[in-house]
Amino acid sequence: MEAANACTIEAKIPSGIWSWEGKIRVAVLSQQGNTEIYAETEIPGQMYDWGKSKRTINKLLTDIQELCEQFSGKGL
Repeated sequence: MEAANACTIEAKIPSGIWSWEGKIRVAVLSQQGNTEIYAETEIPGQMYDWGKSKRTINKLLTDIQELCEQFSGKGL
């Protein structure tokens, strides 16, 4: 999805020892000078992913925070 103030990105989460291949969807929304980021994962056919989704989202958000600090000097 793409709009004037938002976009959605979908990427593949590779399979590993603890879970099958899945997807991560990230929505980025700009409102009143602020940026909001929403992320969700989906690993079809698997009831538990043993924390893989949580680790993937946390890593993504940590990387975004570090990039924000790098580019602006102040972070999110």
